[in-house]
Amino acid sequence: MTIEDFGGQYVGTDAGRGFDPAEVDLSPEAIGSQTMRQGSIGDCWLLAALMAVAASDPSFLSRSITLREDGTWDVTLYEGGEPVVVNVAPEQIAADGARVDDDGADYSPDDDPIGFMSIYEQAAVNHLGPDYESVIADTPGAGLELITGQRAPDDSFLGNSPTFEEFETAVEEKRPITVMTKLVETGREDVAPAHVYQVSGVDRRTGELILENPWGDGGPDHLPQTVRIHMDDYDDNIIMAGIGAKPEDFGTAS
Repeated sequence: MTIEDFGGQYVGTDAGRGFDPAEVDLSPEAIGSQTMRQGSIGDCWLLAALMAVAASDPSFLSRSITLREDGTWDVTLYEGGEPVVVNVAPEQIAADGARVDDDGADYSPDDDPIGFMSIYEQAAVNHLGPDYESVIADTPGAGLELITGQRAPDDSFLGNSPTFEEFETAVEEKRPITVMTKLVETGREDVAPAHVYQVSGVDRRTGELILENPWGDGGPDHLPQTVRIHMDDYDDNIIMAGIGAKPEDFGTAS
């Protein structure tokens, strides 16, 4: 797959002409408040992890992207727990890649701006690639490890799913959490199969996990951005979970 498979270059679109990299708000406030729209690249494992880390410690992501004088960005990723600085140029970013969900009204990204998620997505392509196939499909924990440098063991198909109490503790500790849904079909029509969601919270009163879809609101199947899964229905919908490190450990030696 090439950039042409994803709408060509963002800077070649009507929205991207005259694009100024300095206008991308990479402050912790912006990163912590922006809603993501995944776009056409199948890297929900990465983008859901970005959402989770942004909710846990947006300042970490802000510190991990540096705008250079030449108008490119340096992004710090992690390989085996060791930092790797990856350069991203604006012309590398695909038109149909991850963007800020600016209006929530339409899945089309035509009017949605570039954000931290756009830069991180291309950094992952440059690091793992160079082809886009390199970022299509992976486990929940893989995204958290790539971004934070800390291992996030995946609960998998072995019946060792986290308990509600373990999810609740992880939320209280502000750990980033993601889950992958069943590969063929789920127990719910409003939950996409073979898809990674952020766990944004738990509801102690109802015993539910609160999940956020990186597609944003009104995704390709018009699924809701936020869904709730009761723990009684966990195994009918979810096959894998990744629970990341505490924010104070992001970027430190594993």
